[in-house]
Amino acid sequence: MDGESQEDAYVAAVPTVVDGVTQRAALSVQRFSGGSQRSSGAFVQDVITPVQKLVITLNARVDHWRNYNGHNLETTVATGLPTGNNKPSIADRTDTVVSPRVATLYHVTDRVTVWGAMNSGFRAPTLTELYRQFSVGAITTRPNAQLGPERLVGGELGVNIAPAKNLTARVTWFDNRVKDPISNVTMLTTAPDYAAVCVGLTPGNCVQKQNLGRTKITGVQTDLEYLIGREWRVSGGYIYNQATVIDGGTINANLVGKYLAQVPKNRGSLQVAYVNPKVANVSLAFQFVGLQFNDDQNVQFIPVATLTAAGYSTTVPAGLPGYTSVDLMASRDLGPRFQVFVGAQNLTNKVFFVQTNPSTVGAPRMVTGGVRVRFSSK
Repeated sequence: MDGESQEDAYVAAVPTVVDGVTQRAALSVQRFSGGSQRSSGAFVQDVITPVQKLVITLNARVDHWRNYNGHNLETTVATGLPTGNNKPSIADRTDTVVSPRVATLYHVTDRVTVWGAMNSGFRAPTLTELYRQFSVGAITTRPNAQLGPERLVGGELGVNIAPAKNLTARVTWFDNRVKDPISNVTMLTTAPDYAAVCVGLTPGNCVQKQNLGRTKITGVQTDLEYLIGREWRVSGGYIYNQATVIDGGTINANLVGKYLAQVPKNRGSLQVAYVNPKVANVSLAFQFVGLQFNDDQNVQFIPVATLTAAGYSTTVPAGLPGYTSVDLMASRDLGPRFQVFVGAQNLTNKVFFVQTNPSTVGAPRMVTGGVRVRFSSK
């Protein structure tokens, strides 16, 4: 993968009118930042069935990645000289990780199945995290060319039960630990590298991509499905997810106990579907999302006036308030080759927030429709 971000940074001008013309913002810095990343890997898996009711799955993968050609070319437009953050060449980074996994599934009866798994994972930092600087509102996020890969070790236990005809229930417990997770960290003025990273930025508005020590993601997921005859299906799910920092690393001890940004503790869904090719296929889906934080410090909030205007309670604490959205989809076949469809996302036009500072709302109601053509009727 190759990527480069080409940016022109402007300084807002004082709104002074000269000869009837308002002064324009001044181009101050030109920035070209990016690099290349090469990933390769191999995967092997074996499925063993020692007895009829037991299935054992063994697999492993090895991943190798290398980042190279990293650069951040910054020029001050007024002088034509490089800025203090100019880095024509950033040192290459490489790593190799082996990720094994073992899983078992056992059919206790025709209606009860249990399973468990121990797994590991790996994620290399992306080009954006390594090289690309960006700003949203007042917040500027700095990249970090020294980022290392994330490594995950976790497990899960589950049971699948069919207590009655056409009814299936599933419960899964999971516990995942991530070492060196990459996170957006708000730089404190007491941080040893604050001056170098946050030059030119106001305290509190400087964020950098950093590897934390460890995070813990644990919880329970439940799923339920009920078939009503041949045409109706009702399904739902709920996940309780505790995603917190348990080790902030050498310079982020203040983050221990904080919730991970953009990870709600409570989330659920409900879907009602009608499937009849002779009439129509229709599904109505509800999604429930609980309160989630938008920053590593768990302190950013939506202003009271903005919450009031959107119809939310003003007692909502810091974070993005929970919400419910509704989606509708319908389709009908017109012969073997044609299908007409119509759908509505966020059917009730619910206002929900996806970001703080500045307060940003998600997509409003969106209605789509069309015709699908099958060039083969098989």
